[in-house]
Amino acid sequence: MASERTHDELVQEQFSRQAPQWESYLTAGGNEEVKAWIMGNLDLQPHFRVLDAAAGTGLVARQMAPRVADAVALDATPEMLAQGRQQSEAEGNANVTFDHGDAANLPYPDNSFHLVACRLGMHHFENPTQHLSEMVRVCRPGGSVVLIDITTSDDPAAAETHNRLERLRDPSHTTAFTADGLLALVQAAGLEISLSDRFAAHRPLNDWMDLTSTAAEARVAIAEELQEELDGGPPTGMHPFQENDRLMFRHLWLMLVAKKPA
Repeated sequence: MASERTHDELVQEQFSRQAPQWESYLTAGGNEEVKAWIMGNLDLQPHFRVLDAAAGTGLVARQMAPRVADAVALDATPEMLAQGRQQSEAEGNANVTFDHGDAANLPYPDNSFHLVACRLGMHHFENPTQHLSEMVRVCRPGGSVVLIDITTSDDPAAAETHNRLERLRDPSHTTAFTADGLLALVQAAGLEISLSDRFAAHRPLNDWMDLTSTAAEARVAIAEELQEELDGGPPTGMHPFQENDRLMFRHLWLMLVAKKPA
């Protein structure tokens, strides 16, 4: 039973399973928009040392690497790191380091990085306040903390349904914040928000569930609830729609930059 395993074990199980197809999923999952946002909005300098925390295969670290001195991608799942190393070598990056470690207890001294980023990690953390505190700790004064994550509905009932369906598909999901809730968490950590943008990533439901090898019974349950919303039922917070006879949904993303006071 999932309840008998620790959350860290759930994360390891889920992401070791997802690792082989993670890169192909990234290509189709709204990440061109994320890459463009990174390159267009982050003040990256040639002398910077940057960290991608809970990095998976290090998409953010690899994207920043050509513009900085050193990029570090840290993740708790060895299979994800192995995929990231392979992809980074194929891309010709010589300045990306892949570290195995826990984003809740970052293995770096205070003030180690000019910029610390976390993409799609917050909704997997048991204690996001602790994780964010660690990001702030290892960020230099005057540096930036960058969060890119999915958000949920401002309607509590829809948000509850959304998070329940996310956990049904992937038990390592904890809670997606509302956009305002995530902004408030960042401000409570003592950071000053300098930029926040939102966009909607359109996802085919079956592809999304394929990535996590969602069990057949859970797949049917999720699809039925989204179809019920399309037929006039209660909102799921996932904004379903049909496209070319495929059941689709929208993930609403928040991308923000926050400064650590000098």
